[in-house]
Amino acid sequence: MLALFPEIAVCAQSGDLEKLSILVRTYFASGDATKPRLNVLALVKEFGLPVGHAPIKYFGAIAVKDSHGDIRGSIIIRDTTTPQQQAFVLSHLLGHFLLHIQPLLARSEWTSSGFKEILDPVRRYAFGEGVAGVSAQNYATEDQADRFAGALLMPSAMLLRAMEKLQDAEKVATFFGVTKEMVERRMDDLGVDHPVGAMLRAGARVATPVDVLNQLADTEPEVKDVQPEQQLREVTPPAAVPRRAVANSSYLDASQSDPTPKKDVEGPAPLTGMARIRELARKMDKNGDKSNS
Repeated sequence: MLALFPEIAVCAQSGDLEKLSILVRTYFASGDATKPRLNVLALVKEFGLPVGHAPIKYFGAIAVKDSHGDIRGSIIIRDTTTPQQQAFVLSHLLGHFLLHIQPLLARSEWTSSGFKEILDPVRRYAFGEGVAGVSAQNYATEDQADRFAGALLMPSAMLLRAMEKLQDAEKVATFFGVTKEMVERRMDDLGVDHPVGAMLRAGARVATPVDVLNQLADTEPEVKDVQPEQQLREVTPPAAVPRRAVANSSYLDASQSDPTPKKDVEGPAPLTGMARIRELARKMDKNGDKSNS
């Protein structure tokens, strides 16, 4: 059975994710609150949420039911998740409970429901993937749970101290058992100077394909009014025009190979054989008639 802790509930309602993550570590980390590599699985179980692993299609889910004050819940995680994914998904789902389920339970406005993570929360948090087409309300809900997970896994004081000592995001990531991109996103959330690569990722989290096209049109005006078909590169070269001599010889070859006989348009063909003899006799008869007259 789940219990609601007033101090944690008030902190969650205030939206102070940094303080909330420290409270959760202090209450449920079983003496490991100050260790950089948090055992999130043990923490979530200590919180009162049993965790199961199964070959599910989504990355994880949390279900909570309130039966007249008897509050019970459970979490299920895809059995093929990496250690970094599992820690972040568990932290994210715990964030959903603290920030979005607990207030409704306190007001007796929650009966039975939950959250299902269809997209990879790690890639959404680190790279901004899967935010296109999401409503503003849903995005705000998921982003808040993501930022809580980042704070729980990388408390601000620990992270800043580690960055100061190690001076390398990759080493800091190994120190906390997360990825370098998660470290850079967390540094970005804290407003700390970070490498250019993190700045590009921060831009990618808010940029959509439409935004990129608009930016291109603004920065390169000559592209803006060009018709789309004119932007396509011609990949099929036109056939070469033959030289006149080659064309003439081709036409001559074609005419000589034509089996259809050509008609003589200048006059009838000359007579031969008996037809020629009869024609000559007729002419002689006509001439004889002229001479007798």
